[in-house]
Amino acid sequence: MIKNLSFLVILFCFIIFRSVAQHDQQTYIDSLNRVYVTTKQDTTKIQTLIFLSEIYYRTKPDTLVTLCEDAIKFADEKLKKKLSKQEKDIFIVNKASAYANIALVTEEKGNLKKAIEYNNISLKLYKSVNYHKGTATVLNNLGKLMKIEGELNHAIELYEESLKYADLSNEKKGKAYTIGNIGAIHYSNGNYQAALENFIKAKVLHKEVNDIYGLTISLNNIGSVYRNLNMLDLALKSYLETYDLCIKSGDIKQQANSSLKISMVYGLQKDFKNAEKYGLLCLKLTKETESTQVELKAIKNLYDLYKKTNLPNKALQYHEKYIELRDSLNNEENQKAILEQRIQFDYDKQAIADSIKFEEQKKAEIAVKNLEIEQTRNQKYMLYGGLSVFILLSIFIFNRYQISQKQAKIISTQKRQVEHQKILVEEKNKEITDSINYAKRIQKAILPSDLAIQNLLPNSFIFYKPKDIVAGDFYWVEKSPTPTLTDGKGVSPPTGESEGAAILFAAADCTGHGVPGALVSVVCSNALNYSLNELNTDNPAAILERTREIVIGQFSKNNDNVKDGMDIALCSLNYNSLTLKYSGANNNLYIARGGKLLEYSSNRQPVGVHFKMTPFTQHEIQLQKGDTIYLFTDGYADQFGGENGKKLKYKPFKELLLTISHHPIEEQKMFLNKHFTEWKGDYEQVDDVCVIGVKI
Repeated sequence: MIKNLSFLVILFCFIIFRSVAQHDQQTYIDSLNRVYVTTKQDTTKIQTLIFLSEIYYRTKPDTLVTLCEDAIKFADEKLKKKLSKQEKDIFIVNKASAYANIALVTEEKGNLKKAIEYNNISLKLYKSVNYHKGTATVLNNLGKLMKIEGELNHAIELYEESLKYADLSNEKKGKAYTIGNIGAIHYSNGNYQAALENFIKAKVLHKEVNDIYGLTISLNNIGSVYRNLNMLDLALKSYLETYDLCIKSGDIKQQANSSLKISMVYGLQKDFKNAEKYGLLCLKLTKETESTQVELKAIKNLYDLYKKTNLPNKALQYHEKYIELRDSLNNEENQKAILEQRIQFDYDKQAIADSIKFEEQKKAEIAVKNLEIEQTRNQKYMLYGGLSVFILLSIFIFNRYQISQKQAKIISTQKRQVEHQKILVEEKNKEITDSINYAKRIQKAILPSDLAIQNLLPNSFIFYKPKDIVAGDFYWVEKSPTPTLTDGKGVSPPTGESEGAAILFAAADCTGHGVPGALVSVVCSNALNYSLNELNTDNPAAILERTREIVIGQFSKNNDNVKDGMDIALCSLNYNSLTLKYSGANNNLYIARGGKLLEYSSNRQPVGVHFKMTPFTQHEIQLQKGDTIYLFTDGYADQFGGENGKKLKYKPFKELLLTISHHPIEEQKMFLNKHFTEWKGDYEQVDDVCVIGVKI
């Protein structure tokens, strides 16, 4: 019973994830990671790996492959043991899903032979446990691959078999993709009317199950039908609508496809300015997604465009790029896949309205026919005996009355149950919020007080902005227990501090944010304190080495294989000698001096488990009066915002720091806060933010 419950819980979590906006993905990734770490059920663990892999399909396909390979190994290990039939079926289904997911990524990279091999393995596993939904999906994928290979008859056979399994499992979403693929074959054969009918059916099903990705594919398809029929205005509206949907859903690959089609339509309309705009945008997006097939089409489109507009230098430039990329892809195994590129189609709003009208017209025709049949039947009943009809009608009305009374009673009972559940949920939410607020008080206790910071770093600021109530970022300020000799050339040490004592300060970013990040931050902060007291040194590199040992030891006390840790920039400042020692894990150091921003690089490894752990590098810097030291985590530069909703990134962040560096230190914090708020606008804060500034 417990194992069944675990399966339902993780399945429910994933269903919720599929219905939430793209910008909430990290929250659900964190939730799934917590389930994977805390659950004791092996069936729940493997399902969690599959769900995590599918989240990364559109953004990090290599991560998907890694997670699925881990799931296959995990399943193979468990299937060697004695299991119940239900447990065995769960491991086989998830192993099949892992192979199917890897096949999708392999296909995207152009290795069609390997994609077919993985899909066949997945199909055999699904059929062995009579899992109809998975069988329908893989048959659809194989049909698509056969179409790319040019074997259209075989592709249709696979699609039709997929539809049979989809009906058995009542899987509308998979059925929609298969119908759309059949339409694509009709499109390839020039049968646009049949293609349009299938695309409309697919669109209706995608809309019923709220499948945004499938809806963009179907819309794309009908848009291309319009383009081939030379209905360019309708085609352009379709592609623009699909482009907007892709931005909202965060699907960069489909956004690239839509940009290319928009550019082509503008080119046909001789609107070369917009054609160039969307053509360059498509090329940029293909670089981000490493989609070489779309990149080849984008380069060819720009070459044709510049050739038409009589810009020979640019045309030659893109023609050379096209030849170079085409030759690199033109091998025997993938030549058919390159020449037979998958159709990416789009709709516009008018297409949706037309398709709905078409469906309603069909329903009206059916209703008229049913009415005629009903009238004929009634005439026969009246002919054979009106009294019998009256008696039957009376019985029917009485029966419906009884049913309506029962339904009213059921609805009333369900309403009371819903209201009761609402009260329970509100109470649970309050308990959870109270617990998190109390956790905030605990986390605040590990942070240095404002008074302590002013005593140790009097001319400084700390801009600290957690994403949630509690945070994975934290700042750390301590005095070195070991005094350092001075040469008498520095500035006055902070009030109340020992002569020659170094001040250690750091900005740290622990794995995750919210409650999981806060838990890790407590472990890492305590590890820093312990290392400082144990080593009795002011050398940041030595402190980070010992801290890493402690953090790894804390998270390896059981077999859960927790790989949490932190990124950090740690400095040791001696006010008397004006020397700064710095060591970092993935977090660099900036120093503003004389109108320039000096950057000191960190080690590309965290304070925690890493595939290649090396000693931390220590930089020793001679400071000058007027220098401003900046430590920071990645939250500020990674924030989405601005007019286009993109990341701020580090180059603008550096320029901002250099611009404000000549202002008094207390004003710099105000400038950072104001700029962050204006940049973020109505977008959600994506991560914890911590920036430390110290002026010499």
